[in-house]
Amino acid sequence: MKALTITIDDSVQIKLGQLAKATDKNVTELASDLFKRGVEYNLHLLQAVEEAIESRKAGRVIDQSEVDRHVESFLNDIEDSPDAEK
Repeated sequence: MKALTITIDDSVQIKLGQLAKATDKNVTELASDLFKRGVEYNLHLLQAVEEAIESRKAGRVIDQSEVDRHVESFLNDIEDSPDAEK
């Protein structure tokens, strides 16, 4: 594992300390966990965007009016369901 030095706002440092105390972790361990999750989330998001762009380029899309029709049909099916609250 490599060390990384970052500068954070005082308010973030206070919140980080509060969270560390609440989760019974030390600040360094918590910051490392949060940073790792943030990186993983953003890489996942980037991959999803790249896949969406490729799908669009390949023509694997439907227009908004078709999406609206599917949503409306789905909601109507839910309303007509015997389990629906009336």
